[in-house]
Amino acid sequence: MKTVVNTLLVVLALVTMLSVTAMVSAQKDAEEATETAKTSIDYALPYPGILPGHPLYPVKMLRDRVMSWFITDPLKKAEFYLLLADKRFNAGQFLVNYGKQSLGEQTISKGEKYFEQAIEMVKTAKKEGKDISPLVDRMEKAALKHEEILIQILKNGPSDIRTGIDSTLKTVKSLQLKVANLNKK
Repeated sequence: MKTVVNTLLVVLALVTMLSVTAMVSAQKDAEEATETAKTSIDYALPYPGILPGHPLYPVKMLRDRVMSWFITDPLKKAEFYLLLADKRFNAGQFLVNYGKQSLGEQTISKGEKYFEQAIEMVKTAKKEGKDISPLVDRMEKAALKHEEILIQILKNGPSDIRTGIDSTLKTVKSLQLKVANLNKK
């Protein structure tokens, strides 16, 4: 009887030690995930839809051009251009992840041109006396998210597109300065 009790106590002690170790390990993993989430920029890029290289992609580009012609308010047009920049950027990221690195790098670079157009429209809206601060805040987050993803691509992506991605990263840093200057009087 005494050996049965001792065996049960040893088993109970082992189970307790293993569960405590598992709980501490799970807590440590949760803390590491939280740290990673804290360093990540809280900005969601929109789903890009049809990607470059698809037969219907030129139709999508034509649609976007036509829509931009009909937007006359500079603040609304800036929001539209920011949306296009984010969609192009995310499309480029998808393409890089799908193994179409060169097309992805070109798409990301073209997306930043929309970002530049958005900045110009915000400047026009500012001259007209419109409240630009909410959009500028979004643009700051978008630029930081773009930078974060470009750095990830540089670290993990193929070497053949690093030069282009590095050039786009420099463009993004320049855009960040331009956006920061938008709120100044």
